[in-house]
Amino acid sequence: MPQVEHCRVSEQESGQKVLAYLKRKMGRDFPDSGLMRLIRTGRVRVNKGRCRPFDRIFTGDVIRIPPYVKSSPPASLSSGFIDVVHENQDFLSLNKPGNLPVHPGTGHKDSLVTRVVFNYQDATFKPTPVHRLDKNTTGLILFAKSYAWLRKIQDIWLSGRLEKIYLAWVFGEWTDGSGTIRDKLLRHHDKVRVSQKGKPAICRVSPVLSREKMTLLRISLATGRTHQIRVQLAERGFPVVGDTKYGRENREVKRMFLHCLRISWPGRKLMVFPDWPDKYRIPEDMALED
Repeated sequence: MPQVEHCRVSEQESGQKVLAYLKRKMGRDFPDSGLMRLIRTGRVRVNKGRCRPFDRIFTGDVIRIPPYVKSSPPASLSSGFIDVVHENQDFLSLNKPGNLPVHPGTGHKDSLVTRVVFNYQDATFKPTPVHRLDKNTTGLILFAKSYAWLRKIQDIWLSGRLEKIYLAWVFGEWTDGSGTIRDKLLRHHDKVRVSQKGKPAICRVSPVLSREKMTLLRISLATGRTHQIRVQLAERGFPVVGDTKYGRENREVKRMFLHCLRISWPGRKLMVFPDWPDKYRIPEDMALED
């Protein structure tokens, strides 16, 4: 039988809003409307007093959480495997596999977030993704291990001091050399298209290797729009290999060849090469750095 919990806010959790704290404690399956109702009716309390959803909580505060049913991870996650590239007290960087969404959702309970939570069940602040990668995109992704570091890296990102470098195999022979491409992208349902009504999308593209009427591109993102790389390249007639949403069907290609190679900010650089097979493999001695 679920019991009332009295949770003391740790240093890693300090600075959050009450609503965000509850979402991390009680799980994403618990609807926002339900959480708001618990707060509004006084069933959630901070230091024995009533609170508001967007009040901030700090180290040492005691949060009263009413009884609720905790969701269990799927049986398939008995191992909850995650590929750790680097970890310290502030953050966790993972090498995300393909065909795995970052967040759980309708029709798929398995996700990178679910696996991370499974592996960090005893953490007071469950590691939280700083950004997203598409389901079929592989490579580096960051998880914050404290709310303070989450805010810090978001500020670095907004200031333009964080860089993300991708690799992508595209159909076609890219002959334009290196350059910056710009569009305005508009999201409509589950797809994104170029539209003057959209938001600016900017990235720098450099050809690295040509092979069998395909080109390996190095892409540096200046903006982080949904599906940005895939849409911008497809718009120019160079769809990412294996991208069936914006590209072309090819029964011989079983995966999408888009990979987050490097994430860097002042004082830190993280990098992981893609594990691509056969003709998509990248020579180990190939220079991909600036």
